Amino acid sequence: MLARKHSACNGLRRRGRAAGVLAALVALLGCKPDIPHAISSRTDTYCRTCHTGRAGAPASHDKAGCVSCHDVTAEGAYPEIMPHRGGELERCSLCHRDGAIDAGVAKHLDESDCYTCHQAAEYGPYPPGIAHEVEQQDRASCLLCHEDLDHAERESCLGCHGI
Repeated sequence: MLARKHSACNGLRRRGRAAGVLAALVALLGCKPDIPHAISSRTDTYCRTCHTGRAGAPASHDKAGCVSCHDVTAEGAYPEIMPHRGGELERCSLCHRDGAIDAGVAKHLDESDCYTCHQAAEYGPYPPGIAHEVEQQDRASCLLCHEDLDHAERESCLGCHGI
């Protein structure tokens, strides 16, 4: 019976039926919708940091006890700690608008503060500036020493790494 109950819950989630039908299944069968990402806290305050309609996350509804209705599938930091230094907010779109240099494409660049949800291990200028003198400001000159860092889709190294 348990396998049948779980199968019914998963089938409903996959098809994305109306919330009323889901609520009826929760009441009748006891299945709860999964939280589709890791969480580092089970408090409502933590969930509502992002679930206020921000960044494509569904807006919170007026229910108390998020985890009393939603199953926790994994524990950990979410969104994950940024894999690079956190810099000036207006520069996030340099890479995250189009996925340049293998950066994840952000579909929510209209947000006013990336750091409300995304945390970095450290903060400072990013992308890093050029830490040495530059005689020629063309791509070919940069690649004489930095051939392993060729971001071929970029027109200019200085567009991101200003002098």
